[in-house]
Amino acid sequence: MILVSMLVMYVLMYLNTYALDHPAWSQTRGWMALMMGGVMAVIMLAFMWGMYASRGINWGIVAASLGRVLKVGSCSRSHVFHEEVEERSDP
Repeated sequence: MILVSMLVMYVLMYLNTYALDHPAWSQTRGWMALMMGGVMAVIMLAFMWGMYASRGINWGIVAASLGRVLKVGSCSRSHVFHEEVEERSDP
């Protein structure tokens, strides 16, 4: 359910594009969709805390979700996955 929601959120980020050929892969938007999925998992679990009888499972889900949010946030901010772009020299 959360994976489908993350995919929908990623697609919805492109609603403000002018033409159908303008959308292109955006790494930042991908990171933000993953981050929103982690936050959404925590919020959903907060409303459905009694869904799992074991408190350990609940806290494990919370820890994994918050860990993902922190990891994705650090990847997004560090730009470690971005390639160098050579400067173009104009004649």
